Amino acid sequence: MSGHSKWNNIKRKKEKTDGARAKVFTKIGREISVAVRDGGPNPASNSKLADLIAKAKRMSVPNDNIQRIIKKAEGGDKTEFEAITYEGYGPGGVAVMVETLTDNRNRTAADLRHYFDKNGGNLGAMGCVGFLFSQKGVIDISLEDKDADEAMMDALDAGAEDFDASEDAAEITTDPENYSAVVKAMEEKGVGRPSTYASIISTIQDRDYVIKKDKRLAPTPLGEVVNGLMMERFNDIIDVEFTANMENRLDDVEEGKRHWQDILRDFYKGFHQEMEDAEEALKDTRLKVPDEETDVVCELCGLKMVIKMGGFGRFMACPGYPECKNTKPIVERMPGRCPKCGSGMLKRKSKKGFAYYACERGAACGFMTWDVPTEFDCPSCGQTMFKKSGRGRMKPFCINEACSNFLPEDQRGYRRKTAEPAQGQEAEQSDSAPVSEVPAENSEPKKKTAGKKKKSAAAAKTAKENGEAQT
Repeated sequence: MSGHSKWNNIKRKKEKTDGARAKVFTKIGREISVAVRDGGPNPASNSKLADLIAKAKRMSVPNDNIQRIIKKAEGGDKTEFEAITYEGYGPGGVAVMVETLTDNRNRTAADLRHYFDKNGGNLGAMGCVGFLFSQKGVIDISLEDKDADEAMMDALDAGAEDFDASEDAAEITTDPENYSAVVKAMEEKGVGRPSTYASIISTIQDRDYVIKKDKRLAPTPLGEVVNGLMMERFNDIIDVEFTANMENRLDDVEEGKRHWQDILRDFYKGFHQEMEDAEEALKDTRLKVPDEETDVVCELCGLKMVIKMGGFGRFMACPGYPECKNTKPIVERMPGRCPKCGSGMLKRKSKKGFAYYACERGAACGFMTWDVPTEFDCPSCGQTMFKKSGRGRMKPFCINEACSNFLPEDQRGYRRKTAEPAQGQEAEQSDSAPVSEVPAENSEPKKKTAGKKKKSAAAAKTAKENGEAQT
C-alpha cells in the first residue's frame, strides 16, 4: 500500500506541474503569435518578439515549440487574438490599466467590468487614466565584479535613459523600442541580467542560504559558508565570465553550430575531477556555521541568544548549551496592536506553512487571525485596522464588531469554503431513506432471520439428499 500511495503522490504532483507548465506555454504562445502578426517573424527587427522569445526560454519552453508558434502565426492562424488595454479606477480612486489578450472583446469587457464592480472599482472609458502612465523598459543587472560607472556608460551608450545603481545591482530604464538593443549591448559588454529563476530563489530560501530583508535577499551565515566553499573549490565555475561563455555556447547549440553532447562532455571532464578532489579534501572536515548573535536575552541564564539552524529551519537558542537548553522560535513583529488585549502582534506560520497573525502573549490572550495587521487605526473606534492577506482586496478594514466600520468576514474577499450540509438537508436525506420500524437497539430479529435462512437451506439440502436416496 505504501508503494501505491507513493506512486499516486508522484502522479498528482506531476499532473499539477504539467498543468501549470501547459498554462504558461499557452499564454506565452498567444503573446508570441500577436507579436509576430504585429511586427513580423524576425526577432532582430521585432523587439517585442525578441523579448518574448527570451521570456519563453526562461520559462523552459522548448525551442521547437517557439519556432512552431512563429511559423503558425506567420502563416495565418485561424484563431485571432488581439491585445486590448482597459482603463479604470480601483478602490480609493487608484488608477488601473489592464492589458488583455483576447479572442472575444465582448466577453473580456463583461468579465473586467464584473471584477472592477466586485472589488469596489469602476471600469472607465478609453483614455480616462492613460495620461497618468508611461511605458518604460526596465532591466535589472548584476554588478558583481563590474564597475558601476563603467556599466552606466555602457548602458547610456547603448541607448538607455536612466541608470540607478546600488551595492551589487543596478536598474536600467529605457524606451520600449530600445529595450532589446540595450539588453543585447549589455550582454556583449559582459554584463548580463541575473539568471536566477524563481524556482532557484525559492530553493535557496528554503535551504536558508538567503533570507529576505527589506525586499532584498541577504545571505545567512550558512549561505556565506557554502559560498566560500564553492569559491574555494569551484572558482572556475562560480564566475560571471563562465556563465556568459556558457550562454554563448548554448546559443550556438540553438543555432545548430555546436552539438550539446560536446559541450556537456567538455564541461563534465573537468568538473568530475574537481568534485572528486573536493570530496577527498573535505572527507574528515566538519564545516562550522558561525552563530548569529541577537539582542534577545535568555531569561534563564542572562546570555544573549544566538540563531542556529535545525531540521525545521532557523531558531533562537542559548549559547550556554548544554547547561542552558532554552530555545525560542524566530517570529516577525507586525505593526498594530492586538484588538483583544492591546499587546503587540506577531507573524507566525502553521504546520502546513501558512502565515497567520497572533498576539505576542500567545495562549494567555488567544487572539489570532488570517488578516494582516496594518499601521492604521480605525477613525471611529481607534483599534488597529487589518487587511486581507494575499491578493485581492487590500483596503484596510476594522474587525471590531461594535464599530460602524466593521467589515464582516464574508465580505473581506476570501474564497468561501464548501459549506457542510445543513440540518435541513440532512433531514431531507434521512426522510427520503427507507425507515425501519424495528428499534436500533433491537438486533435480535436480524440474527434470528439469518439463522432461519441458514436452517432452511440446510433442511432443503437434507430433503433433496433423502429424495435422491429413496429413488
